[in-house]
Amino acid sequence: MEDPLVDHANDLIAHEVREFISENVDSFITWDLLVFLHGNPEFMGNILDLAAALGRDEKDVLKAVLFSVERGFLVAERKAGEPFYWFINDPELRRRVAQVVEAAQDSNIRLRVIAHILRKSSSP
Repeated sequence: MEDPLVDHANDLIAHEVREFISENVDSFITWDLLVFLHGNPEFMGNILDLAAALGRDEKDVLKAVLFSVERGFLVAERKAGEPFYWFINDPELRRRVAQVVEAAQDSNIRLRVIAHILRKSSSP
């Protein structure tokens, strides 16, 4: 027998994840970047470092990084004339990212995330 309290909690989590994804994720690369930052909160590096860590093309990663800087997830600072990036040290923002990334471990929520990103990336 299903527990209505568990179902309600799952619906709330799914809603929070969907809202977060809608506002803050514009592509799979941005999603990969957030997952990477969640798992490596002390990371600091340039675009080449991020591209290597994500296994993605530099140009594509740059777009996701710039979007993430705009959204407030990444800090950008020039060091030796080159931009370096790191996960913002904001406990509330990190908590939200953690909540979304951890919720996406559930296959139903992960499928919703994937579907949402696909719809978002295919719209003009």
